[in-house]
Amino acid sequence: MEGYETLAYALVQDGRFELTVLADVVDAQSSVPAIVILLLLILGVFFGMLTSAVALWRSGAVPCAAVLMILAFLVVDLFLNEGFGIAPAWASHVFDFVGACWIASAAVLLAGRAGLSDEALRRASLGQQCRGSG
Repeated sequence: MEGYETLAYALVQDGRFELTVLADVVDAQSSVPAIVILLLLILGVFFGMLTSAVALWRSGAVPCAAVLMILAFLVVDLFLNEGFGIAPAWASHVFDFVGACWIASAAVLLAGRAGLSDEALRRASLGQQCRGSG
């Protein structure tokens, strides 16, 4: 999809095409395969990110605030940017980038641990990984 958008942008910037004609052609490209692929992409990204966030939250492997950055990305991108148009397009990507860097750095810094402590095992069994830790 990004390649399609990049091609459309390049054609508009080229200057050799009449913009209204080009816009009609681009808008008419809503074929069944394109719609199916777009739906699979959107649903896969949405539920994949939610599943990843839940797995990271429950694992206790990274700070919970970092996991919340994933959810903040979804809220800002889907609702504030796409839905209401009140957030700039880059705002959601800031949340995603900061969250991904935070999760990656936490995973690298915590990777040296040999195993979970008794306290971490107790919290995991009680489902309290993120209460009081961070």
